[in-house]
Amino acid sequence: MSPRLPPAARRDSIVAAAVPLFARKGFAGTTTREIAEAAGVSEALVFKHFATKTALYDAILESCEAPDPELERLEHLRPSTDTLIEIVWSVTSYFAAMPDEGSRARHRLFLRSLLEDGEFARIALQAFAGCVLPVFGASYDAARVSGDVVSTSTAEKAFWVVAQMQLMIGSLTLAGVGSEMAATPNSNVHAMLRAIGLRDELIARMPELPTATAPAVAAE
Repeated sequence: MSPRLPPAARRDSIVAAAVPLFARKGFAGTTTREIAEAAGVSEALVFKHFATKTALYDAILESCEAPDPELERLEHLRPSTDTLIEIVWSVTSYFAAMPDEGSRARHRLFLRSLLEDGEFARIALQAFAGCVLPVFGASYDAARVSGDVVSTSTAEKAFWVVAQMQLMIGSLTLAGVGSEMAATPNSNVHAMLRAIGLRDELIARMPELPTATAPAVAAE
């Protein structure tokens, strides 16, 4: 058994233990006994915190909406072309690296959700868009007003173009073919900025962005 924890911490540890199981075996294929073993607690203790397996899954869905420090930082940047570039780079770097087991498990669960009822994927994407889209949209519009972006697309459409490319990078990283992306995120960032209309001459003048592992994003 794991060491004694305060109730809130124990609840969080059960949720964390359940994520990779649901990601690997699906909701129906995962038993509460397996969750208890992964969390290092008794099955009775799992039921003490979560009356049903559905309640535990609901807690995982709620965790998608928890604030993330990096996304909160991006959320408060001043809308500009530079901010648009920073948002695209930061999130792309995260998906190219998938820096910890928790982020990898959440992305696996995201992909698993797409094959089942899609609920986790919908909530994760809504939470991500709710945090990032406002500042992305304002920065995209500011870049268009300044002439840095030449496109007839709306900011929302541009956001989802980038998000889809980033999700694919995360999926390839999980498959073990993303090492080059993690080492050189610049080419991916350039491709995304070009796809949403940033002028080629601006992209050509951009300095090499640092290679870094961004903190975990709450939407995967």
